[in-house]
Amino acid sequence: MTKSKILSVILAGAMVASMSAVAVISVSAYDTYSIIGSVNGSWDTDTYLTDDDGDGIYEVTIEGVEAGSYEYKVRADGSWDVSWGAADDDGVTNVYASNLTVELEETSDVTFYFDTTGDESTWTCTYEAVASSDDTTDDTDSTSAYETFSIIGDVNGSWDTDTYLTDDDGDGIYEATIEDVAAGSYEYKVRADSSWTVSWGAADDDGITNASGGSNLTIELEETDDITSYDVTFYFDTTSDDESTWLCTYEAVASADDDTDDTDADDTDTDDTDTDDTDTDDTDTDDADTDDTDTDDTTDTTGTETGDTTPIALALTALGASAAALVLLKKKA
Repeated sequence: MTKSKILSVILAGAMVASMSAVAVISVSAYDTYSIIGSVNGSWDTDTYLTDDDGDGIYEVTIEGVEAGSYEYKVRADGSWDVSWGAADDDGVTNVYASNLTVELEETSDVTFYFDTTGDESTWTCTYEAVASSDDTTDDTDSTSAYETFSIIGDVNGSWDTDTYLTDDDGDGIYEATIEDVAAGSYEYKVRADSSWTVSWGAADDDGITNASGGSNLTIELEETDDITSYDVTFYFDTTSDDESTWLCTYEAVASADDDTDDTDADDTDTDDTDTDDTDTDDTDTDDADTDDTDTDDTTDTTGTETGDTTPIALALTALGASAAALVLLKKKA
């Protein structure tokens, strides 16, 4: 086969491959596809689907859809000229089709999948619903109608000052830390929305903590030679369905400043670590250890000096070999 024929065959193969690749690509006649219906809030609003990976399946997620029953369709180019709904008995979805439906038992993020890979008259849309993260948090949080909770009392310096608690992980237990509280006895309460309308104190005989005129909660912080102040963390538990029994507890830990002072001012520890003459003598001036080291050095040095004769012997051997070689050369000459 001549070079020209080989080239022709290669070009023909390339053309066939190109045509095959073009045939695989499905070019849609529509510019956009969108979800429309009560599921996205209005039959006048389009939520557009996209096909980012080019596989012919268009997707979109509508977040925070409340529990309930919804209807929708998919339409092309924001128009009712062409739309797709529920399949009829023949599987046709774009001829006078009924609306598609969504059933949600809880607030959910709903992802729609519109499959355009088959016969256009049978293109279908399905969905997947996952509980919204916000909805899960709401279920766990039992804070009722109050916006804030706060510690108030002489433990935070004044009965006129609120220290606000927060529930960062949404578990219904509100927390706050007051640092460097001097050792002593204190009283406090928890109140809602910075008002005395609703507050919680010590539990009565029935476990009620928010009774009008209820006793204050107390804190006892013991002073020792080493500890003069504490960091106090409060935990206000609102997880019970019975608001009247919500309770605040606390945990006190010696303030960091106290711990630091204890460490720095402990003369005994400092002396043991830094100026222990016994340890220093053992390490630096132990004659026995030094002698052992020196003896080892002597051994090593002796070994080295003995070893130094080896290079000399080698040199002499080399000179002898050179001389012998010269003699042989002369004989040959």
